[in-house]
Amino acid sequence: MSDFSDEGWGGDGFDPDDDDREPIGFSSRIDQIVMLLRVGQTHRALDLAMALVAEDPDDGDNHLLLAQVLSASEMPQEALHHVDEAIARDADNEDAWSVRAQICFDLGRVAEAERDVRRAIEINPEDEDSYELYARLLYIFDKSQAALRLVEHALTLAPDEASLHELRSQILLEVHPKEAELSEQAALQALRLDPEQTDAHAALGIVRLRQGRHDEAEACFRDALTLDPAHGLALHGLAEVVMAKSWAYRPLLAYSLWMSRSSIGTQLAVVGCAWALVTAITGAMRPYPDLDGLRSALSNIYLVFCLYTWFARPVTRWLLGRKIPWLRELDDA
Repeated sequence: MSDFSDEGWGGDGFDPDDDDREPIGFSSRIDQIVMLLRVGQTHRALDLAMALVAEDPDDGDNHLLLAQVLSASEMPQEALHHVDEAIARDADNEDAWSVRAQICFDLGRVAEAERDVRRAIEINPEDEDSYELYARLLYIFDKSQAALRLVEHALTLAPDEASLHELRSQILLEVHPKEAELSEQAALQALRLDPEQTDAHAALGIVRLRQGRHDEAEACFRDALTLDPAHGLALHGLAEVVMAKSWAYRPLLAYSLWMSRSSIGTQLAVVGCAWALVTAITGAMRPYPDLDGLRSALSNIYLVFCLYTWFARPVTRWLLGRKIPWLRELDDA
């Protein structure tokens, strides 16, 4: 994180929690908004961004900045409205199209996201960020070869961009699964460029997990979770390490991982099917009073199963914490 010391800011510094004064060293409120986002002060950033739009609603850049703040505040629909306002004022603003693509991607509106990122690239073919976003989009939807071509091209534009090497590592592992050392080299390059690149630590862990180097993989996931305790890929990778080492945890973790990755619709379908099965079994037992205790036990098991399904993510972390002391210590910190 940036150093907000007195020396770094020439005076008495910048306190992000001080609401009563302007921070020294900023040339404009736009700079303040960017810095507030970096330190997690999204509410204050949102107030400033909304004030900018209120003062000059015809400035597309103000709408674009507000859209980015809204997106960071997990308000994607409102963000989409303001990025559309920015595009309405300047249809050739590649940043606006790229931001719109990211918002649509987060909302699961895949076709729109692909259209928007293509438009951003069409406006500015030298923008590596648009290529990276497009590559991630293709990779998630199992178009790894096309994604790899985009990443390779983006790296010709920005060879020192750590996130591109991290993405290349993940894609290479899918495209060339028998040549894991290629993926490992890409992840290591990302970490050389940015040692705090959380995704790169997790990607390196996945590579080493595939190679059967479980202890090294666990160390990589530990590095990732130290930087971001909620990092999804690192948690899933850590679960796979535990499953590889302990057969007793394998079925529990495998199910909780599946449910934590699944949509609400899938979870509802699983719970519904389980309910139909339990109802059929307990109904068949009804004519036999001696089996009432077993019927009651099955109903209780079903209730536990439902809770386990709905709360798969925290259950996964709890199970991992029981097996991995350092993760429990990280959660308690």
